[in-house]
Amino acid sequence: MTAQTWPSATRCGPRQAHQHAHHVAALVGGIFGCHIEYSEDSYWDTCPQSLMHRRSGLSVGYTAIRLCSLCGKDLDECEHMLDTQCELTVRHSPEGTCNACGRRSCPHMDGQCVLAYPRPVISEGQIHEVSLVSRPRDPLARFTKIEIDAQALAHSLGQQPNGRGSAVLSLPASVRGVRRT
Repeated sequence: MTAQTWPSATRCGPRQAHQHAHHVAALVGGIFGCHIEYSEDSYWDTCPQSLMHRRSGLSVGYTAIRLCSLCGKDLDECEHMLDTQCELTVRHSPEGTCNACGRRSCPHMDGQCVLAYPRPVISEGQIHEVSLVSRPRDPLARFTKIEIDAQALAHSLGQQPNGRGSAVLSLPASVRGVRRT
């Protein structure tokens, strides 16, 4: 769990979670600092502490067909129950995915008989929209880096950055686009 997702995924109050994140960040940031990444001819804020203040994430609206991993039929119409193990003969798809566990790298051998729980396999997924929301359903669907305005960065540093490697800097919140709460 990261500093970005922890406050929205815990049972403690948002104020307590926010304060805790600041205490942890002060410790870690004081020891290691936060990196500014230079890639794609831009500077990026990758600091979990400042990104935590971005109260937004992405939510994807899509439709798909859920197939049973054991029989390949529509999950709503097949006889398998998700909480009941069934005996099956292991086989790997042409891509290498195991029908027993769903992984590409596993100890199961083709032809081996094992007990396995059926699981949904998403098929024919179609994305209809992607929305910017204040609280995404998946707490991991938050930004992991945000571009930093090069002029604001140069003003903060007192010079134009050279764009080599990563820099360990303590930038003011105004440069990172963060509002203090």
